[in-house]
Amino acid sequence: DYEMAVRAMRAWRMIDSVEWLSAHSSKDARAKDSESLAIVARTAAGYVVGPWRLSYAQEGAMPEKKGRSAGLRSVVGLSTLSGNCFEGEVRFSVEWLQEEDDRDSEGAVWFEAFSVVRRARGASFVAAPLFHKLHQQGMEGMVAKMEELVQTEKDMLALRRLRQSETDVNSRGAKAEIAAKALQKQKDLEEFKAKEWHRNNSGYGGGHGGFKPETMSRMRKMQHD
Repeated sequence: DYEMAVRAMRAWRMIDSVEWLSAHSSKDARAKDSESLAIVARTAAGYVVGPWRLSYAQEGAMPEKKGRSAGLRSVVGLSTLSGNCFEGEVRFSVEWLQEEDDRDSEGAVWFEAFSVVRRARGASFVAAPLFHKLHQQGMEGMVAKMEELVQTEKDMLALRRLRQSETDVNSRGAKAEIAAKALQKQKDLEEFKAKEWHRNNSGYGGGHGGFKPETMSRMRKMQHD
């Protein structure tokens, strides 16, 4: 679940999962970990586009502490760009935690969406309350949808494995059929025996329909000519 949640987060799927939000990513091939993101919100008044940039991406083990035996954490941070109605930062994180007294379990996965934003300079005072409300609803929607995203990913993975298993079974069946045909052909060749030469009542080989030797000789000569 942890790896699936991290992949969903890095693909910004939690944003797309909110019905009225969509994420459009643009990466700079010249710079490592350089990525810009346009988050588009569909509102009753029209579309609102908020430009962001990936400011950091970190992943690693969490230090052990009392009550926790192991943990992993993946974090990405977004900072606002010029043209955004906000100024500030948004942070998304996925954590896998295993309790010290429950080492036999798979642990628990947590997703967090945290933001520190304010109205950008030059942004409308009148629209600011609406934008803040939309921002809060969007963050809450992302958190609510992450569990559904992970479950959908698990179901798709299980379906892919099932189809692959069926393909492997069909492939093995086809190979077994080919091998069986080849074995039968080899068996038929081993059991095949040349027809024996039976003499007829006239003393000449019945295999050639009782032709006399001189007749057979003339036939061979015609064939050679």
